[in-house]
Amino acid sequence: MEPQHQHPATVDPDLAPRQRIVQAAILLIAEHGFSGVSMTTLAKAAGVSRQTVYNNFADVDSVVAAAVNDHNAEALKQLDTSLRLCPTAVDQLVHFARHFADLGAHGHGQQFEHGLSAGTRTQLAAYEEAIDDRIRSTLLDGVASGEFRTDVDPATDPVLIHGLLKGAQAAAFQRPDEAALIAQTAARTALKALARQESRSGD
Repeated sequence: MEPQHQHPATVDPDLAPRQRIVQAAILLIAEHGFSGVSMTTLAKAAGVSRQTVYNNFADVDSVVAAAVNDHNAEALKQLDTSLRLCPTAVDQLVHFARHFADLGAHGHGQQFEHGLSAGTRTQLAAYEEAIDDRIRSTLLDGVASGEFRTDVDPATDPVLIHGLLKGAQAAAFQRPDEAALIAQTAARTALKALARQESRSGD
């Protein structure tokens, strides 16, 4: 049985043609991966002619590049806004888990980098690094506040936590109805790994 993802099925008809094409690309990628994006499927999903697509973009990769850029910029903006509202590093890490599970539940879980140009893959890598930076900041804040263990490695641990979060995203992509439980499990696992080790009496 195919997972039922919680993302909008159609493009907003009130958007300008270029924005509709970009939104169509995001929806198609979420639903089918890169293989589901062509000038024909873009035109159909956006409700425009193929000529309109070509008038705005030279090829499929340029559409995907624009979609990746727009989606990632908006995702980082929303993430930053939410993280600022979290009073503690623990709260931030819990929010990271919810954020990634929500991404999966809304259909963002397929890997399609292999079909992209080097330029678009660079955009994706920059986004991954931006997420690592935010996780690193949360971990270091947690160390400074006494919430996390003091031996956190700022080079390695953010990458490992990010990998765990992407695993939660992939799980929620497959089981969107269980996204909340998946987020809780991911947060619990991460927090257990980062918890301060209490000294035993006599040590």
